[in-house]
Amino acid sequence: MLNMLRAESYRLIHSRSFWLSQLMLIILNWFYLFNAASFYITINSSKPVELLNPISGVDALQNSISSANFLNLFPLFLLVIGTDFTKGTLKNILVSDFSRKKIFYTKFLVFSIFAFLQLALLEITNLLIVTLRYGFGKMTMTFFSQHLLAFIHQWWLLIAIFSFAYLLLIISKSRVTTILLTLVLFLFLALATRITQNSFLTYFDFAGNIQLAAKNTNEKYLIAAGFIIVTSLLASRIFQKQNN
Repeated sequence: MLNMLRAESYRLIHSRSFWLSQLMLIILNWFYLFNAASFYITINSSKPVELLNPISGVDALQNSISSANFLNLFPLFLLVIGTDFTKGTLKNILVSDFSRKKIFYTKFLVFSIFAFLQLALLEITNLLIVTLRYGFGKMTMTFFSQHLLAFIHQWWLLIAIFSFAYLLLIISKSRVTTILLTLVLFLFLALATRITQNSFLTYFDFAGNIQLAAKNTNEKYLIAAGFIIVTSLLASRIFQKQNN
């Protein structure tokens, strides 16, 4: 499994599409941050009057914990998993000595690792660019420990979402179907949770819970863990029974 893990990681790192997608995400993130940084009006003068203070590096870190990362990870998911499972290139891996079970879990592990690294990269670049322009800002003594916990919680909830996407991909063998159904389901859950205020739905509103990553209860992460285990076992079982 370690050899396949290295091979998959090597292939991804040396993929031009991977680096282009990372660059695009960073640029889009910066564009959002700088446009949200401050607002101005002009009152009988050519000199703008600042209404809100620009965001600081600390604010940029806090804003990095976002449900939008649900969308940001789709390109990575398609690069690591989607292409092989929908374009027939999986056959090249199946002719090797790797079992279907090993292939399934190795790909999911590679995606999980690089998802963590991608989220960290976005946070670091956001912090650096905003700090250079607007300053670091003020923070409490416990800020970094709390933010690290929120970051890990965010990553865990995102893995839960994409474990379901993986299951859909195994069943449908269609990237478009997988993306659309994943978006529809979790956006519907987020909307239904807000409208009904149903406490049961909140446990499965993984996308919505990302915004509250620092405040969520441990039960929500245990349910997310259970969800990952169930969907992964089911998807793995289906994949092992498939002929292609």
